[in-house]
Amino acid sequence: MTVDTGIIMDYQISIKNKPTWRRVWIILLTGLMMMNCAVISVSATIFSEDGSNLTRSDLYNLTNSSDAVTNNSSAVFFYDPECGACLPVHAYMETYLADHPDIELDVVNLSTGQEATDRLDKYYIMLNREWENIPVVFIGPVGLEGTQEILDNFDGLFTWYCRNAYPGNSSYNLSSNMTGTDGDQAVVSAA
Repeated sequence: MTVDTGIIMDYQISIKNKPTWRRVWIILLTGLMMMNCAVISVSATIFSEDGSNLTRSDLYNLTNSSDAVTNNSSAVFFYDPECGACLPVHAYMETYLADHPDIELDVVNLSTGQEATDRLDKYYIMLNREWENIPVVFIGPVGLEGTQEILDNFDGLFTWYCRNAYPGNSSYNLSSNMTGTDGDQAVVSAA
């Protein structure tokens, strides 16, 4: 009786090329750890300093019926250049800052290191939020998360905030009003 060693050799080669369970577990655990450390992109949220979500109508009411509480913080925009949702907001902020050179807005690139991430953590703690999402803008007692919320609401919210935080600075004396009060149509805009 003869044994065809070619079949045995093919079987041994195919076993050697398959990943071991140990390698699979290491890859899976590494992936889970990386996902756990990641900052999640978000679709859209408006929130107040108590951590509660606001509707666009709530934002309209806030900006048209009260003075901004500056809570001793500056307006800050956090982004990551590798975040697809951050790119249009970053372009908007660059244009906004070029059009308004006298305003004070901190732009923080999260890919620059731990100090930037720690600063983002402090803002989320200060505004009582559990989840960190980008892009995000913190303006006094309000936060805007997500591309569309920032693009739709930044200008008017920032103007409202700055009129109260910097009352003597003519750069901030723009009139701010919203175009509507309907939940989908209420958008903060500067005149």
